[in-house]
Amino acid sequence: MKQYPFKFLDPYSKDDAKFFSGRDEEIAQLYEMVFQSPILLVYGASGTGKTSLIQCGLASRFASHDWMALTIRRGGNINLSLQKVLADAGGKTHAETIEPGWLSKFKQKNTATDNMGGDTVIITALKNIYLNAFKPVYLIFDQFEELYIFGTKEEQTEFIRSVKQILMVEQPVKMIFSIREEFLGYLDEFEREVPQLTRKKLRVEPMNDTKIKQVIHRATANESSLVTIAPGEEEQVAKLIFEKLKITERSKTIQLPYLQVFLDRFYLSITKDENRKTPAVFNFEEVSKQGKIGDILQNFLEEQVTGISAKMLPTDHDLTPETIWNMLSPFATLDGTKDPITKNSLYDRLPNVDNSSIDTVVEAFINRRIIRYDEDADRYELAHDSLAKRIAEKRSKQEIAQLEAKSILKFRTSRNNATGELLSETDLNFIEPLLSKLKLTDEENTLFKKSKHAAELRRRSEELRLMKENDSLKKTQKLLKKNAKWQKIIIAVGFVSFVMAILFTYNTIRSYRNLQALQAKTKKLIASVYFYRDKIGLSKVDKDGKQWYGFIDKNLDVVIDYKYTDAETFDDTGFAKVKRGGRSYLVDVDGNEYQVSTSIDSLNNSTTALFLSARDFKEFPSRIFDHTNLKVLILSDCNLDELPPGIEKLVNLQQLDIAQNYFKTIPPGIFKLNKLTTLNFSGNDLTGLPPNIGELKNLKELQLYWNPDLKVTPVEISKLTLLKWLDLTGTSIKETDIGIKKLSETAPNCKVIWKGSQSF
Repeated sequence: MKQYPFKFLDPYSKDDAKFFSGRDEEIAQLYEMVFQSPILLVYGASGTGKTSLIQCGLASRFASHDWMALTIRRGGNINLSLQKVLADAGGKTHAETIEPGWLSKFKQKNTATDNMGGDTVIITALKNIYLNAFKPVYLIFDQFEELYIFGTKEEQTEFIRSVKQILMVEQPVKMIFSIREEFLGYLDEFEREVPQLTRKKLRVEPMNDTKIKQVIHRATANESSLVTIAPGEEEQVAKLIFEKLKITERSKTIQLPYLQVFLDRFYLSITKDENRKTPAVFNFEEVSKQGKIGDILQNFLEEQVTGISAKMLPTDHDLTPETIWNMLSPFATLDGTKDPITKNSLYDRLPNVDNSSIDTVVEAFINRRIIRYDEDADRYELAHDSLAKRIAEKRSKQEIAQLEAKSILKFRTSRNNATGELLSETDLNFIEPLLSKLKLTDEENTLFKKSKHAAELRRRSEELRLMKENDSLKKTQKLLKKNAKWQKIIIAVGFVSFVMAILFTYNTIRSYRNLQALQAKTKKLIASVYFYRDKIGLSKVDKDGKQWYGFIDKNLDVVIDYKYTDAETFDDTGFAKVKRGGRSYLVDVDGNEYQVSTSIDSLNNSTTALFLSARDFKEFPSRIFDHTNLKVLILSDCNLDELPPGIEKLVNLQQLDIAQNYFKTIPPGIFKLNKLTTLNFSGNDLTGLPPNIGELKNLKELQLYWNPDLKVTPVEISKLTLLKWLDLTGTSIKETDIGIKKLSETAPNCKVIWKGSQSF
């Protein structure tokens, strides 16, 4: 009997092995690793096919008597889910089970009992499963990142304890963890407790054109497949499909969800058979008519929402496309990942929609394979993370703001329970206008009120301080006016009463000196209108008929001496340009000087800073990397999108500024600069930070502002324990980002800038 070969957004299972291809190398590696370690770690980007690789590719290498796979998803709690899966697989002895007497006696002798303590329940279950089936057990923890997206610290700790117990089991038990690669950094504590976790790991790469051709050929060439390709056109059709699914012309890989959705939609366009029972032939001409695909998932979702709305509007006038998009929103997290949800929670999230309408729409999405129902966990979820991302992109600014506010409240409430931390004034200003739209828990409501009260007390205290300062200023002004009046009186009657002049001279001179001191300070303040980061400003004095420049703080105290013949204010590079002794320097806020060159040709052994801003390099001058004495390198606004190899040779580099360029990733050589204290990648096109960022152990300042496509930080950023300044203005990173949360624990003195200016 012919079978439909495409899985849409579902993973392949062992029964689909005849249609599965493109992963032969990975299957062989995984199969070999299984016999080398009790734990395997499979990781890769979303949509690379990790689940199919394990449940179909690896599983197909084993005979049925050598493979007993138990798949565990987190559900509401991974520990409860693990216990339920084990129990359902035979981990508990059922009195009604009829078995041979010899087997009962054998099991009674070899089965552990729960009386040994709660910690042996899992060991007991695994032993019973093995004694019932006599097969090696493979525990597959699929989408393991959910434990770190939704799980609590207590849940994670308990699970690690369970894994350590499983490793003690005498029976053949293997554990396979499948996780999205951006969550690898979250496994630090797990790896410390269970070192075997990362000893055998496999990265699943996106598929290139060669592998995509294998996938298409295997699905259409098998004799049991409903779909075939016109004879002689196999190579052309596969190549054309790959070309149409590429995101950009230069792309060398495509996302598997795009391929599966395209193949399914293309089949339906040919056969018009929603039941997928009709044979179909793909040919070059029909594929050519499809045009450039673009974001096929977004288009697909738009079609489904519009179709469901059109079908239901005649009987339910409230089910507009906008309403249906709102009904999909709870299935995706703020960051665009799947968020499994119970039906009751869905009702609570959609109070303005009738429950029966919700049931109808959810059922329609289940029939269209967009939503799945997990009967064991009693939860509904999207078929794939790629759908969640598209749903998140459809949210209005108002809805995003509400979700952000709710996420901040949830995070701050948990922090308050642990540390007593209240909402910041920025949090309050963001949340308060949205308060009427939010459904707060009692704990969240209490935290908001306490934080509001604390903020009000701080505001009143600040007002009182300003009032006192204002009163002091008024008294000073009165004193000056009074002294000026006395001066006039003394001059007017000076020749009349010498004695009277003596009586008032002392007071007048003292007041005059006070006036001079005040004028001198005011003169300094006028020269220092601009204070970099509200901390340090340019000042000047006259000495021996010459002007000398230095720097003062906001209390008008000198922080860098008046020793420069020329100087400019600090700019966003973090330096001020100064001159002393006929030479040019860059000086930082701590007063450190770096002799600077503004051209490559003027570099010499004394040069420790190179300032090459606003250059349009046709070819980057790699000879810069030969000047290993450089401590400061500024390459801002140089029209760069990559650096050639060699920057790692600048072993003394402390400050690197590559702002206002076109970098999408940070060049890997930068992570080898062990002395780097300041890194500026603001105003670029960064789409992510690699885990290597944690290698910059001495980093104190990281500028990432105005990289709008930067959405998350890796948890390895928490390794930057010396970090004092992190600017995220204009990025898409949220305050609830897990990497930032971790950083707040490891670098509590780090000032994180979220919105507005950098307080320059």
